[in-house]
Amino acid sequence: MVVKQTEFQAAEPQTQSLQLKRHSKIRTMSSSSKQNIPFLDAKESPLFLWVFNHWCRFLLRRRFRHTDVHVHYRPSPGARTIYFLNHHSWWDALIPIFLNQRYFGQRARGMMLEEQLRRFPFFRKVGVFSIRKGDPASALRSLRYSLESLSKPGNGMYIFPEGEICSFRVDGWAFEPGLAWLVQKSLLQRSTMESQIQTNNQSGHQPGSQSGHQPGSQPVEIVPIGVYTHCMWGSKPDLIITVGNPLSIPDSLLANRERLTDHLKEALSQVVRESVGRAMLDPNNRSK
Repeated sequence: MVVKQTEFQAAEPQTQSLQLKRHSKIRTMSSSSKQNIPFLDAKESPLFLWVFNHWCRFLLRRRFRHTDVHVHYRPSPGARTIYFLNHHSWWDALIPIFLNQRYFGQRARGMMLEEQLRRFPFFRKVGVFSIRKGDPASALRSLRYSLESLSKPGNGMYIFPEGEICSFRVDGWAFEPGLAWLVQKSLLQRSTMESQIQTNNQSGHQPGSQSGHQPGSQPVEIVPIGVYTHCMWGSKPDLIITVGNPLSIPDSLLANRERLTDHLKEALSQVVRESVGRAMLDPNNRSK
């Protein structure tokens, strides 16, 4: 998600018209104003996902001396989750696929810069969709697509809020505004849905499903993931991953996107520091 905050906020209330050439592989958002906003959506292929999952596991075993994953969070059935990760290496693109296949079992989706997704279009088959750098209208289109995906039970969304590969750090990140927007909208959507359900129950309205839950009524959970690679213990690098606990975000933060972003940064810093701390331990004595 690479878009300046001032531009993004200006584009949100009013989508800008763009005069762009059509491309056969580009899906555009239909609207009464007939705007053409470039967008490459996800086109999951179960067979390709199965092959790609095994390929990722093979690469991680071959390229890393040791992979250490410490998991504090497991989604319940039907859970909807936003995962956000630090982004400091090429391998980060494969980590969500590995984690989802081995630990989470959700329908995983994530963003990739449009130019990169055009270079590697096979990522669309594993749930990746595009976002265009420097184009606030396109960024808003991608985030709305993310929000739509999160309305479905059992979906996971993976976000790299730095927007590009950056040098490793444990704090002081420059987050793009998209993560806070998505967290804010998804949690406010939850609050609206809960109020509607409460109103229906008080009026004696019976839910449509036998379980008494509407599709997507389970709360969206926000989970930080800290990633660290190093070569302290051998010629091949070690990969250390910490999946944090779901965050508790008070309503007061949802009203202030800047404070919400600071809260998310601090949560990510904590799990990155945990990954670094585990990396300092001798792997032979490291607790599992």
